[in-house]
Amino acid sequence: LVLIIVLPLFMQEASAYQLVVNKKNPVQNLTLRQVKDIYLGDKLRWDDNLSIHVVDYSSNFSLRKIFTEEVLGVTISRVYKTWIRISLAGNSTPPKILKSEEEMLEFISIDPLAIGYIEKKPESISKNIKIFNIEN
Repeated sequence: LVLIIVLPLFMQEASAYQLVVNKKNPVQNLTLRQVKDIYLGDKLRWDDNLSIHVVDYSSNFSLRKIFTEEVLGVTISRVYKTWIRISLAGNSTPPKILKSEEEMLEFISIDPLAIGYIEKKPESISKNIKIFNIEN
């Protein structure tokens, strides 16, 4: 009975965040596993073989800490170390770091290869942005 209660609560956490991509990006949905792979550098290219431009928030932004722990299941320190290793190997560049959800939406609206996340859908949004939930 405890598992029945706890599992749905865990599964809801990932869907509390919304992914944002540019409207020109053909992606329609991503699973939790795919999001983890993108943000932890295990998936560096979109299905059309173009580089994924990962966008994140500064480490002192509360949404970053919560997303990293609840969705990625790791610490911010682990994410930094992972991207340093990937960068030093010459495989990709680290995520672009932004200070607010407004900056995130602005950046995504001009970069068709970028992916980011927000906590909730804003009241008004650029026509160049596509928002969707993380699928379990």
